[in-house]
Amino acid sequence: NTNTTTNNHVVVGWDPRDTHHIFNQKAIDGIRKAGLDVWIVGILPTPAIPLYSLYTRAAGGGVMLTASHNPSDQNGIKVFHAHTGLKFLPGDDVLLTAMIGAVVDDTGTSLKDLPLLGRTVQKSSPASDLFVEFCCSPENSWMYKDATDTIGKSLETITLVVDGSNGAASTVANKIFSRFAFHEIVLTNVSVKLPVNENCGVADIEGRDVIYPHEVFNNSEGSNDAAFCNYDTLRRMFEVGREQKANKVIGIVFDGDADRCFRLDYHPTKDVVLVSGGDKLGYIQAASLVTATPPSTNDSNQKTLAAKPKPKPLFVNTVESDMSVSINANANLGYDTQITGVGDKWILTRAFISLIQTEINSSTTNTDPQKISSEETSAILNLAEHIQNDSSSSALELSKLWGAAVTSGKINHCTDPTQCIFRVGFEESGHFITPALLKQSDDATNTNTSNIVFMGNGLKTALNSIVSTEKMFGHLNQTDYYQQIERPFAEGYTKTYYVYYVDKSRLEPGHAVRQDIARVFYETMTTAFGDNYRGVEVPFPEESSMQYFRIEHKGDGDENDAFTTVGAVFMRNSGTEDKSALYLRGQEGIKERLLSLGAVLRQLLFRQLKDRSKTYAKFENKILCQIRDGSHSETIGVGDGVADIPVSRIMKEMELKQGLIRGPEGQKELTEFGKSVI
Repeated sequence: NTNTTTNNHVVVGWDPRDTHHIFNQKAIDGIRKAGLDVWIVGILPTPAIPLYSLYTRAAGGGVMLTASHNPSDQNGIKVFHAHTGLKFLPGDDVLLTAMIGAVVDDTGTSLKDLPLLGRTVQKSSPASDLFVEFCCSPENSWMYKDATDTIGKSLETITLVVDGSNGAASTVANKIFSRFAFHEIVLTNVSVKLPVNENCGVADIEGRDVIYPHEVFNNSEGSNDAAFCNYDTLRRMFEVGREQKANKVIGIVFDGDADRCFRLDYHPTKDVVLVSGGDKLGYIQAASLVTATPPSTNDSNQKTLAAKPKPKPLFVNTVESDMSVSINANANLGYDTQITGVGDKWILTRAFISLIQTEINSSTTNTDPQKISSEETSAILNLAEHIQNDSSSSALELSKLWGAAVTSGKINHCTDPTQCIFRVGFEESGHFITPALLKQSDDATNTNTSNIVFMGNGLKTALNSIVSTEKMFGHLNQTDYYQQIERPFAEGYTKTYYVYYVDKSRLEPGHAVRQDIARVFYETMTTAFGDNYRGVEVPFPEESSMQYFRIEHKGDGDENDAFTTVGAVFMRNSGTEDKSALYLRGQEGIKERLLSLGAVLRQLLFRQLKDRSKTYAKFENKILCQIRDGSHSETIGVGDGVADIPVSRIMKEMELKQGLIRGPEGQKELTEFGKSVI
């Protein structure tokens, strides 16, 4: 609404992939045509966008132009609500589409012909400065100084290798990490002019626990035998690790927009690089938070919050995680645990709703006449509950109601992250969300305020990971230290199979393929698992197209014994890539049964979901046939239209992601699975 002085600008940033600035400019033009000003922050990590939007208080929301971990020839948009920083939910996408259609219908003109009404304002410096200070503050980095400065002394023994994925982290990584007393910082892939996520970043090491030297270093000069021979970060991990055996060599790896983070550790005894994804880092952070005792606050709001009996802290992960991580968090760390559908937006939503409930409970005890009314409280809480239970919900109305309550001063803000019920949420893919403190100053009133915010932040995660591991394991000898890094909790079994170039509609409820999957699942369950096991299909409101089967086991004793969950098998579409996946999760004891079931379902999914009409699918099958027929390496992929196809990327997806081919460059051969699906 351009008739008001608030919410009339949108914060916009991007990662470096749009080198010609065509996509970015179109997004800016669209916002200006809506009559809104655009505050341009340029190349910054995704979390900097909602952060700056919330910091300015008056922003109408935020837009990040990025395709995240996807290849550099793809792009996308992440949209954030005002007042809450929540990501758009499915209902918001529907509303936005309807609004765009209405604009065209009402005006009778195309969007292209609408005039540019709003202005552009450069805000890159203040937004960057805010983000750096936010990440480095003790409350958010967890770099608290105790009497002996234990963490500070530990940092002096750490050489940090940083992989910026040639993405958004490149502009701020050194500014942030150089604030702390690391022995040395080695920067890799921090150019904003090289392709994003190409031979760098989290995507290609996802799913790996260990990387061996022969996967990084070629057998002979000039060859490309090693799968990771072009990955500079992994090469540097081995080189620096072998040189500095007295120091810990830790790698931090981001994706294109720096909202994801993986950790690498060079193991000096085994001469390997350990890879820690979301599950391992999430559990270690959760363990660290249980014992955290940061400086207390004198804030009166916190005394009100602390006076009430507190429920157990909340630990949230998605269905992609090892099932054992939440079991261990509950049994060993004392957390209440929740599991969501895939997507950090669902974790973010759970986190914010938990904060709303905490702050409303505090605000309703306020004796001020301006306290929030019971009607306002009911409206906000009812909307929050609806969002949690309905995957088609919109977060727009909740954000507006919350913004109105906050702006009118009716909310007692929580200003101590340790007072939040929600403590840690993560995805195995490396998205992390933990409470963070945003400090704001109001020059007009000469006052300072603080409040809790939530956002997926790879830079914060990196610092939190280092603090957590040093706090929990820094006192151990070298052998025990790396053993804890490698296996922080008693793991279950996890396996994921991917299918690329798919028709995602075939996993939607009611489709015949989905019915085939259910039929084959139950038939195969009988032979693979036998008596005392059963499968139960479970709906997930956040993700209706996900087909999820819980596997339960009943003891061999009394027939009245209850069934307990021991595993899960589920299929889902990627929200950001042209792929679907089959997930096997469960206790280690049912590994072989899961693999038997998975082998059958994998074949079915490849046959039923692969869209053979797509150009990449046709090209993939052509390569498979050429390898099968013994074509020479120089002829693989040659044909009409090859210039428009990313051959190296498809080959990588065929080998590393789908398991169709294997072998050194020029000597590729089909795997058994590859032979079976031509």
